[in-house]
Amino acid sequence: MPNIEIVAPTRRETRRVVGREFVHLPPVDPAFADVKGLRRLFMRHVILPTNYMQLLQGALLKVDGETAAYLYARSRPAALRIDALATEPEHRRKGYAGRLLGEARKWAVERDLGWLSAHLTPENEPGRTFFEKHGFRAYRPHGWRTEDPAGLPSAAAEGLRPLAPDEVRAAYARWMARELEQGDAPAKPLVEAEYFEAALYPRGRHWALVQGGQEVGYLRLSGLRRGVTAFLALEQGLWASPQPLAWLAAALAEWPFVPARLLVDMASGGHHAAAAPIMEASGFEVNQRPRYLVFKRL
Repeated sequence: MPNIEIVAPTRRETRRVVGREFVHLPPVDPAFADVKGLRRLFMRHVILPTNYMQLLQGALLKVDGETAAYLYARSRPAALRIDALATEPEHRRKGYAGRLLGEARKWAVERDLGWLSAHLTPENEPGRTFFEKHGFRAYRPHGWRTEDPAGLPSAAAEGLRPLAPDEVRAAYARWMARELEQGDAPAKPLVEAEYFEAALYPRGRHWALVQGGQEVGYLRLSGLRRGVTAFLALEQGLWASPQPLAWLAAALAEWPFVPARLLVDMASGGHHAAAAPIMEASGFEVNQRPRYLVFKRL
């Protein structure tokens, strides 16, 4: 029987793991794919290993003294976030990654964290399969995209009320919470604890959506000429009508330029699914995010 042990990594072992993440797996951050030359070497051998040792807790699973699998994770406000979890090819399908996931769970419990989370790239199909097998759910892996924003039907700006700067935060929080409750309720506590501030994005232009004298949603546009992103949060039932796209077209008509590409984000997967018929009929395509969240409540 092989001798299996789980140990804390040394700096040298961490540097090797970072190298494998950089070369053999999707980059820790997709932006690293474009880093070249000396900057890439410095990041791979100095910056990332230092960050891993200072900011993350690590574990190596060794078989007869050789590293077979590794785990690196960090504490976040609500979750223990797994930054790296992988098994060497010759040791796969032996349950080693699952054993390390058990270590992550213990670390989370020790820190009074109620969740495990990770970020995946769409190309990481083995990672998606692994996390699904262990009870993780995906949060918003997709949005919507059109390369022809000018092709949206023109619409009057009825029902668009510009938000003053001091109104934006409350409107965003109100409607993001509403969408999560309707379409991704299990993710709501984690998203609000860890991703609310990052997604608020006060720059751009913001509107309340009004129908029959009542506020029924929130719309934000931000971006440059090459591409604009819309964040559209509203009552899920409204996606059965063309009204959401009429609001979107009216907001684009007030934008300073016609963008080359339009991305539409929503706060929940349930709203993405509800929007599919009207979005596809209007020429939008599913847009895979470069990274998306998977999570599990403990």
